[in-house]
Amino acid sequence: MSKQTTAQIPINPFALGGAFLEKCTRLGWVTKHREASRTTYYLTPTGTVELEKFGIDTSKVCSYGILREGELKEAEAKRKANKVK
Repeated sequence: MSKQTTAQIPINPFALGGAFLEKCTRLGWVTKHREASRTTYYLTPTGTVELEKFGIDTSKVCSYGILREGELKEAEAKRKANKVK
């Protein structure tokens, strides 16, 4: 793709969101868990801190609401248990 000199270039917002999500996964801000044909993403404590530095209200991106600390630990334990199998 050639670089355009204009300040405005049309983008695919879904592709941008997907690329950002993959970058967040590589940085450890989000973890990805696959189960059958479903992929679930989990926001890590580090991710919460880092995304808020960008002005992102993480309570708005959590599809299931904010997890209590115990629920977050339980979800992480399940993810690790499934990875071991």
